[in-house]
Amino acid sequence: MHGNEHAPPGVCIVCGQPVTKVANTVLDEWAWAGADGRTTGPMPDLAHLEPDPHSYLAGLAGRMDAARAARKASLTPLYWATAREYSALKTRLEVGATFHQHIARTAPWPAGKPVSWCCGWPGRLRPSGWRCRQCGAALAGERAA
Repeated sequence: MHGNEHAPPGVCIVCGQPVTKVANTVLDEWAWAGADGRTTGPMPDLAHLEPDPHSYLAGLAGRMDAARAARKASLTPLYWATAREYSALKTRLEVGATFHQHIARTAPWPAGKPVSWCCGWPGRLRPSGWRCRQCGAALAGERAA
């Protein structure tokens, strides 16, 4: 991936990190990347668990085991709160819901040359150049990246 000097910088609407538009040449799509060059970032509500949320999960399991061993007859509200947190975090870790794709809310790109039309639709600017939105044919024009 490489940057696009024509795209205005933005701020990720999920995590607030400054991002710039980059070309993902593998997918022939545009993406937003943070200062580290990555197009993904940790979810803000799990940032305190970095770099290893699995160790925090193991700590929750340990606290629940200790509470069960100490109070065989009844479990406290703190135990149930810990169990809920453990369950929610374990589910998120298993389905991979611990990161997000950077996305910025920015103004439209400045107007440039007229856009070619194909199949009744305006062309779509991809890193490899202008493409038809319907049939995918390459349209006349300059490369974007």
